[in-house]
Amino acid sequence: MTLPTRRKCKHQYSISDKNFFNNNSLCNVNLKPKVKLLGSKARKALHPYSRKAAQLTKEVHRVERVNRGKAERANTIITNAKKLRWFQQHLDPNATVYSKNQICQLIELYLERFNDELEEITNLKKLGRKLGSKIAREGNIQLILDQEKQQYSSSGFEAPDLTLTENLQRFRDWNGDLKALPNIVTCKFFEKDKVDIQ
Repeated sequence: MTLPTRRKCKHQYSISDKNFFNNNSLCNVNLKPKVKLLGSKARKALHPYSRKAAQLTKEVHRVERVNRGKAERANTIITNAKKLRWFQQHLDPNATVYSKNQICQLIELYLERFNDELEEITNLKKLGRKLGSKIAREGNIQLILDQEKQQYSSSGFEAPDLTLTENLQRFRDWNGDLKALPNIVTCKFFEKDKVDIQ
């Protein structure tokens, strides 16, 4: 019984083959190895309900979610740094320590920081001028103020803790660097703390 011989592919040749060097068909054969191009599958149109399309959609949504989270965290850090910078600029140069009552007065002064801008917008409204972007700005200011006042009256307004001398000195020495922001000690202050007498 003879075993069936394996049929040779047209590109498979052995040096022992008699017609290896005499075969005219070798001239037409490309002897270079085929290189699989990376990303060739990505060029094909995907079926919208395929698993690959679902994977790509999931990855895109994940990247968007991560980027959105990074942007929100960066915006929170910058907003917090601006608030702390305002408090630093309004410190009493002769004070060695602040009471809770004094910090609450500073917070109330901070909540009034937009009064001049709001008054200017109100005067422009009275004159009947076109305001354009000023209306949007007024809406944003009102939204920020409502949120901050609500925090101050209920859940607590976060401000630098200046009740200790070392905290006050560290806060004075802060140069506005965002990396040094975690070194600044903050605390939540409430509207009821204003009645505290030193």
